[in-house]
Amino acid sequence: MAGHCCRSCLAIPAKIVNQKIQQMEQSTFTPIFSGSRAFTLGVELEFQLVDCRSFDLVPRANSILKNLALEGNDRIAPEFLQSIIEMQTGICDTVNDVAADLSRLIHLVEDVAVNEACYLYSTSSILLRSPLSRY
Repeated sequence: MAGHCCRSCLAIPAKIVNQKIQQMEQSTFTPIFSGSRAFTLGVELEFQLVDCRSFDLVPRANSILKNLALEGNDRIAPEFLQSIIEMQTGICDTVNDVAADLSRLIHLVEDVAVNEACYLYSTSSILLRSPLSRY
């Protein structure tokens, strides 16, 4: 069995194997992609909405989004919970672009949130004021 990987290879004549190899080489698929910038990045941040006085979670995402609709910003979105709002950068070329884009979005949403008597709160876990919190 020298030169063969298994007993099945011995049963296939070399002529057939060579034909199959040629067919595969001729039908090789070469994907064609549209051009794009070499490296880009984007970031999503989620903020919880907390009441300015009690710091309890508040379900104000929809009212904030309604006020932001007047600004025409489509990169701010609701999440499953009504007390969470998400901000998404555009397609950025550098980390500095990401920072500038997020800074603009955060300030925009902060201004509207303060008018709704709440703050943006960023954390890696869900803030619960009490186990009975509805939001």
